[in-house]
Amino acid sequence: MKVETLCWAISIVGLILTLIGRRLIISEAASISDGWCWAVRLLPLADIMFLARFWDSAKVGAFTSLAGLMCFLPLGGKTLWDKKHPKPNEVPALTRKLLGDDKNEIYMSMKAEHEAQIAAKQRKLEQLNSHMAAWYANMMERRAALSSATPEEISYFNTEAAAYQSLHQITKDEAAILQTLLDRRMNSWGDISDAEYAQYVIKTSEQSKRRKIGTPKLKPDSVEE
Repeated sequence: MKVETLCWAISIVGLILTLIGRRLIISEAASISDGWCWAVRLLPLADIMFLARFWDSAKVGAFTSLAGLMCFLPLGGKTLWDKKHPKPNEVPALTRKLLGDDKNEIYMSMKAEHEAQIAAKQRKLEQLNSHMAAWYANMMERRAALSSATPEEISYFNTEAAAYQSLHQITKDEAAILQTLLDRRMNSWGDISDAEYAQYVIKTSEQSKRRKIGTPKLKPDSVEE
């Protein structure tokens, strides 16, 4: 059984439980008075007031409705997941609608973005390596004098050495990311899969929507009379 089918089945069960629970609460309200019955049926928040007043007798219906509502959680969670993670077999369908010129424009944009990422990563790595080389040389000079250093100075040097090792690991990670970018071929359309084209279209579309939402509307200049 597919996960989506299972989620829908659980939601149907939840709907049934919610209706049963609601029916139990209304029946309990009717056994007390017609006023409570119509209030629970028609007035907002009346059911909450009824539960607070007659909890001992109405809690069965309340728990039944609550269990029904919880059954909707799997379907809601799956819907949110599918929205953020399109299925691989559905994503390429977006690129089938693209014409040759459109696809070429997307390819050039993706290639330019990829090259910009490589250039930015290379600049960052050059700065890190330059900083690391100067730092290492400075530490080696001071390390020779540790034989006559105080315990506080040795402790400070060890702390600095640990910080150097942490930054060294970051430099290695950055170099690995750069190598991955360099190994990625983008010499032609065929080097990019339909799924990657579609993901790029989705990403740029969402970025465009966020820019439109975040851009304040300019007020027209006032005209002096």
